[in-house]
Order: sequence, then structure tokens, then C-alpha cells
Amino acid sequence: FLYGMGTMSKNLKAGAGNEMRDILREMCKNRVLGLITGFIVTAVLSSSSASSVMLVSFVESGYISFEQSIGALLGVNIGTTVPVLLVSFKLTRYSLAFISLGYAMKSISIKDSRQAYLGEALLGLGLLFFGIDIMG
Repeated sequence: FLYGMGTMSKNLKAGAGNEMRDILREMCKNRVLGLITGFIVTAVLSSSSASSVMLVSFVESGYISFEQSIGALLGVNIGTTVPVLLVSFKLTRYSLAFISLGYAMKSISIKDSRQAYLGEALLGLGLLFFGIDIMG
């Protein structure tokens, strides 16, 4: 479970890279868009801590103002509910399919490519759901 969550989060961050930072900076110009962006980023990263730290560093570096970060921070907190929603939709029964598809994508992709990171993130998602299924 924990390994799956860490693998998924690490590889999504590596795959998205600087593009996510640029998008976040653009989307935080408006508070409503900031809320939506914070929600999406946290749902993708599965880590409100990582998203919050990113916001604090953006404010500190001057990329966005404190007022702009408030909407995104609200979205971060709402986005933390996504994993619980996914579990409630009984996606745990597809965990082995996620693991297989993720492994296949990682195996046939070029090392350090976006597809390899996405495959490993999918593998991590499958391991996360498989761990939840075993514990439950």
C-alpha cells in the first residue's frame, strides 16, 4: 500500500515536471481556477503535503501571491478526498489490471520517458489498490 502510493506520487511528479509548475502559476491568477487547479494537482499527486509545499514555495519565490494561493490551498484540501472516492467506487477489483498495464507500459517504454513514468505511476496505483483490497 505505502510503496504503491510512494511510487505513484514520485513518478507522476517526475513525469509532469516543470509543466505542472507552469500550469499552476497560470491557473492561480484567478481564485476559482486556483481552487480547481489545487484539486486536480492533489488528486493527481495523491499528496496534499506535496501540493501544499509547492504552494508555499511558489508564494515564497514570488510566482504567486498569498491571496492567489488561498484558492489553490482550498482545492488541495478538497483534492485529498479523491483516493477515498476511488476506493468507494470499488476500483480495488481492477488492481491487478492496473498493475499489469503499468508494468507493460514501463517495460516497453524508453527509460526516463513520459510513458515510462506514467506506466510506473499506474503500477503504483495498482499496488495501492491491491494493498487496500488485501487490508480490507
